Amino acid sequence: MEKKDKTIIVYADSWCALCRKTSKYIRNNDYFNKIHIEDIRKTKLPDNIDKDKAMHDVACYNIKTNKVSYGYDSVVLIFKYLPLFWVLYPLLFLLKLTGLGQLIYTQVSTKRRIIPVRCNENCEINPNLNL
Repeated sequence: MEKKDKTIIVYADSWCALCRKTSKYIRNNDYFNKIHIEDIRKTKLPDNIDKDKAMHDVACYNIKTNKVSYGYDSVVLIFKYLPLFWVLYPLLFLLKLTGLGQLIYTQVSTKRRIIPVRCNENCEINPNLNL
């Protein structure tokens, strides 16, 4: 399925171990193929995405509405397209309304580890950092 057939594009950081694991989880559970994941470090971003902000808070671009969300709002949007999390959606929405969701998201995102270099078997720099 091509990117144009997707509903949202998630811009994640390939240098972040948590982001890579989360991206893999999203891919494995995106049963309707609505989510496309791009590496924010390798992709030319649309003009309406603030790269500095997206480097700290995951950015989601909704192709159908042309809207961009960041941080916890992106998490809520992603979960909307993952059927396994539909039962949690009311709780996620409540956390969004109270502001607790963004507070928790900020705590997690500020503690994530950025690892700019990964080694292959010979411990040479691996240029193929993928999400």
